[in-house]
Amino acid sequence: MPSRSAEERKQDLDEAIGVSERGFLIKRDYYNGTNLAYLYNLRASLSSGDDRLADNVFADRVRRMVLKITDDQLATLGSRQVDPAEARPLDEERYWIATTKAETLIALGDPSGENLMKQALANAPAQWMAATTKLQLSRLQQLLQAANSPSSANVEAAATRPSSRGERDVPSDKSNVSTTQGPSVPAIEPTPLPGGLHKKNYYVSYAWADSANPEREKEVDRLCDEAEKKYGVFIIRDKTSLKIGDLIYDFMRNIGEGDLVFVFLSDKYLHSSNCMFELSELWRNNRQLQSEFRSRVRLFNVDGVNIYSPRDRLQYTSYWISARDELKETISKVGAENAGYEDIRQLRYMQSFVSDISNILAVFAGAVQPKTFEEFIKYGFSEADA
Repeated sequence: MPSRSAEERKQDLDEAIGVSERGFLIKRDYYNGTNLAYLYNLRASLSSGDDRLADNVFADRVRRMVLKITDDQLATLGSRQVDPAEARPLDEERYWIATTKAETLIALGDPSGENLMKQALANAPAQWMAATTKLQLSRLQQLLQAANSPSSANVEAAATRPSSRGERDVPSDKSNVSTTQGPSVPAIEPTPLPGGLHKKNYYVSYAWADSANPEREKEVDRLCDEAEKKYGVFIIRDKTSLKIGDLIYDFMRNIGEGDLVFVFLSDKYLHSSNCMFELSELWRNNRQLQSEFRSRVRLFNVDGVNIYSPRDRLQYTSYWISARDELKETISKVGAENAGYEDIRQLRYMQSFVSDISNILAVFAGAVQPKTFEEFIKYGFSEADA
């Protein structure tokens, strides 16, 4: 940042390292680990003597932990039986893990990293992914040279890469839940029920109340209260289940895998990145099959949002096209090599919103939906009444 002094920039870097250290300590994932190692090397490139040596040692220690993480994740992916609908996302995830492992080996001076990187690049699911990886590796090699034998030219070139390479770009529409990296949200067992209902995980997906509609969550509160009092069902909800430090995206993925999900549809919901991610995960986990999707989702139209004509549905497609293109333009301006993994991932999510939202809304529009909250409750717990 040109307007800040060298000392202020050093303080910014120290703060970024502190945040990354906490994130990696809690989460132990390769995103935070790779980012933290990079930041240590960046600080080493700006230091000398024992400080430089210590940061380079710290970077190597973190990378050795990243190697174990990537090995475990590649083994897990390799043992999975892949549904055709999941093949593309898994190929992308496998690519990023493999290139992270290769980059880590190269940074540690292990010659096997070069061959692994060549193999991964040859199998890149998309050309832009390979281009991003090559530029990223070039920057890392330049930084390592600066960190181990710094010169003013090398240090300046290395510092052009943002220090927050792995910083999360979490949508802010639920911003008062901490986005700090935290442990995966554990499965929460509902209260045991008669009729086998206790074997299911019930979730609720909704847009939070705000100044525009402070009453938006009242029906959500009522659902959770009645479910517990009348049916003995504990509905898993972000506000009551997430703790400070928990990872929001893990919780949202859990919603996508829920046995039964109550969706409170509203205009704000359809404009929210978090809500749309939950809905698209539900759609993806049900293999985009209407019958399976309908069996696991109970819809209540909070605002009376109109989804019953192609024109009405496609206005939301248009919104996400604009949001996607805006993010794509921003990434293009800074360069894909300078965007964090999560920035690129967010772009992919937005593309899935564009592709899926009209189909999802058409499924909702094609079925008779409850008109009152009482009908919604009865429909949602029909098994308990059977």
